[in-house]
Amino acid sequence: MRISSKGLPVVLSLAILYLVCASPAFAHLMVAQHGTINIIDDDAYMVLSLPVSAFAGIDDDEDGKVTMIEFNNHRLAIVASIKENVTLSSLERRLRLKEIILSPVVEHDNSAESVSQLIVMGRFYLAGMDSALRFEVGLYGSSDATKNLEISATRVRDHQKDIFELTPAAPASLLFASSL
Repeated sequence: MRISSKGLPVVLSLAILYLVCASPAFAHLMVAQHGTINIIDDDAYMVLSLPVSAFAGIDDDEDGKVTMIEFNNHRLAIVASIKENVTLSSLERRLRLKEIILSPVVEHDNSAESVSQLIVMGRFYLAGMDSALRFEVGLYGSSDATKNLEISATRVRDHQKDIFELTPAAPASLLFASSL
């Protein structure tokens, strides 16, 4: 695979984000039901841990478990669902997540080796947008424990931090609302 010099900063940024967010104690990239958004210049980098039960139709044998084979068979549908249901928007327009990287999480104590969570990494292009941003997620799990997401957002330019929770009843939040 050849990476152009234009794409190199993107690949390096995502690789660094991957390494920074990794939890050595559990060897997982992100704690389940959590996410981060880091706004650096004209880009918003996102890492999000979603339950696989949030994705309809990927458990082919309907045994309540998603294997790596089932995950791989439905990868394109999963990406399409993420693009549709994970957005960042402003007053001007709705942005879709780009450069999506998926990392399925198989629990260590899981003898069936089924996927329990899906780490989603990607980038939103802000292209000089200066208005308030709204983050929305429409993918939640089937159990009560998977019906919330805790998001931590950071804006490097002015060192702003924001932590908020999303649920099916309140699936969106303004970023840095207290600084508006």
